[in-house]
Amino acid sequence: MFVKAPPPRGDRERPFDCTTSMAAPVLDGLLMGLHGVRVGYAFSQDDADYRGSWSSRQFDIGLGLGLMFVHAISAYAGDRRVTECRSLQPGP
Repeated sequence: MFVKAPPPRGDRERPFDCTTSMAAPVLDGLLMGLHGVRVGYAFSQDDADYRGSWSSRQFDIGLGLGLMFVHAISAYAGDRRVTECRSLQPGP
């Protein structure tokens, strides 16, 4: 979402702009890791620890796993786009 991919092959003859920074994919990787820690913590708790909470332990684990998956896919896609962009840029 925050990484601009290179244009399709047919449009690459004219100058183009794409993302060369790995900041967004790295941030996604860090967020994936933080959700992993959160899921690990939720697994270490008992259902009683969630009494009075806005969510259940099972919901918290499911949400964390879902967010880990989303950030993993985003980090992977962003890394591929940035790597492709870097390979197409003229350089020294």
